[in-house]
Amino acid sequence: NDESKADDDGTQFRFGRLKKKSGGASNFYSEEQIIFLREKIQALCQSATPLGKCIDYVCEDMESMNKELAQWTRVYDAEKEVQKEASKTTEGSLAPLRQTLADLDKEILQEQESTVKLQAQIIMNERVIDGCLKTLSGM
Repeated sequence: NDESKADDDGTQFRFGRLKKKSGGASNFYSEEQIIFLREKIQALCQSATPLGKCIDYVCEDMESMNKELAQWTRVYDAEKEVQKEASKTTEGSLAPLRQTLADLDKEILQEQESTVKLQAQIIMNERVIDGCLKTLSGM
């Protein structure tokens, strides 16, 4: 657990407990150990402070984004209702035109049937006339 690691500035430090200075009745840590520990704690705090501020901003941003999402959801719902009303109005306007179109299609079919019947009648009349002419000329 006492592996040596290189710090950012190239100095070596150990993970684990600080060893007490041997010899004597003193229960205190050495001045060097305290300074080293103080520097490392300060570096850790300096690194953690921006992270804490970022986390605060993330919370503010989340609130802002949620408000914006709610706003756009309301706008979407309102525009969806406007579109529904426009569709209903358009369908109401198109219904009579569709009926007129269907009526005209029926009239066109009736006229086509009438034309076919007239053409058939003309062909039959031509045959009768041809038969009559053949009978008169064959006499």
